[in-house]
Amino acid sequence: MDLSKRSTQELKNLLVNNAKHGKTSTVTAVVREMHHRGLATAKEYRYLAWNQSTVREKLAPFKEVAKSVIGNKRVAYSEAGGRRVGRLVGDPQGAWIDSYSGIKRGSTNVVLACYVKQPGDDPEFQLQRDGKLVRSFNADGLAMALLEWRAIAAGLEQE
Repeated sequence: MDLSKRSTQELKNLLVNNAKHGKTSTVTAVVREMHHRGLATAKEYRYLAWNQSTVREKLAPFKEVAKSVIGNKRVAYSEAGGRRVGRLVGDPQGAWIDSYSGIKRGSTNVVLACYVKQPGDDPEFQLQRDGKLVRSFNADGLAMALLEWRAIAAGLEQE
């Protein structure tokens, strides 16, 4: 199905009708087309399993841990990471969603970032320490990531 020839209203109708029938591959394709044309809004993105709202919800426990660290010099949560801001849609180095939680205390700087390359993609969660990748997680590994995040925060509290 060639979505590039469809009007905005046709795309919206396709999106709603396919969502009702659980046709996730078509829903994803329609949202991606709308995204690339600059037509998609939060209303359309909500049809995707992973969107900014989902990421915000999943990173909330990490944000709370970061906020609890006394003397944290990083923002506890941001939706404007470096792979998103200032890049054009389709930039190979960019990410549609780049949200993170951060902790900086003393010389240690840790970040738990969530990257979603483009609408419809699965997220990648990265634990970074002092600008270097420590470990990557998929959505199923978030419980393990949170345990590590809490351990790091506790260790920084001991310093």
